Amino acid sequence: MKTISVPCNNCGASIHLATQTNFLNCNYCGSSLKVIRSSGSTFTEVLEGIDEKTSQIAQDTRIIRIQNDLEILEREWEKQEAELMIKDGENRLEVPSTLTGQITGFLGLVVLLGFGIWAYKAEMAMLFVFGLFFSLILFALASNHTSKAEKYEDAKSNYEGAKKELTEALEKARASIE
Repeated sequence: MKTISVPCNNCGASIHLATQTNFLNCNYCGSSLKVIRSSGSTFTEVLEGIDEKTSQIAQDTRIIRIQNDLEILEREWEKQEAELMIKDGENRLEVPSTLTGQITGFLGLVVLLGFGIWAYKAEMAMLFVFGLFFSLILFALASNHTSKAEKYEDAKSNYEGAKKELTEALEKARASIE
């Protein structure tokens, strides 16, 4: 059996090994070594160093994945938020609020009462029907606005929870490196 001599990459000791050997432990320092053959030369590399590098790469990859998940979450929220927003009188987007829905519902009630009283005093049933029609429109708008506000708040809460979870995972992953 033909043997060759190579230095240990950790302690420098000369190691004799068979030519077909690919892995071994140094008899002097105990390091796990990989035998590397390249362009007519043979040398060793400490496997623990490779394990550390592999572990570091895995941790870096985890951080990158979490950052990517955060970016995806942000883009999805921006899209969802735009879909849930409502347009104001000047065609600008605004966050729907339950207060606006409540105010619109209250206006519907005022219109209904106002036209009801006016119709009663004027003895004109058509005024009451007219007021009822406008009140129903206002109640529908109030219900729609309140529903959108609740959907927006639910979606925002889900987004913030997911963002918090990913941010904490990112901070934890970064802290484990240091």
